[in-house]
Amino acid sequence: MHSPRRQFALRLTGLLFAVLWLFIGAVSAVDAALTIRYAPALHEQNPLAAAFIRDVPDPIVPRCSVQDVSLLIGAKMFGTLLVLGFLVLLYRRHPVHAQVVVATLSVFQLGLLLYLFH
Repeated sequence: MHSPRRQFALRLTGLLFAVLWLFIGAVSAVDAALTIRYAPALHEQNPLAAAFIRDVPDPIVPRCSVQDVSLLIGAKMFGTLLVLGFLVLLYRRHPVHAQVVVATLSVFQLGLLLYLFH
C-alpha cells in the first residue's frame, strides 16, 4: 500500500492529467466553433486544412458560392478524438509518459488559443 503522501501525489497527477486532457478537447471545440462561425470569411493559413475546404453553390444567392467547412470540421474532430483516446490508453499503461505528452499538447493548444484570440 502507498503512503498517504504518495496517494495524494498520485491523485493530484491524475487530476492534472484530466484537466489538461479536457483543456485539449475544449480548445479543439472552440477552434471548430470559430471555424464554423467565420466560415464565410475564413482564410485558412494551414495548407493541409485548406485542402478540406470546398466552395459550394450558395443555396440562397444564385451564382455565388460559400465555403463548406464540413470536411475540415470532421477531420479536426476525428483527429481530436483519436489523440484524446490515445492519451487515455497511454495514461493507463505509462502514466508518466502520458503526463509529458498531455502537458506538451496542452502547451501547443494554448498557443493555438492565443493565436485564435489575438
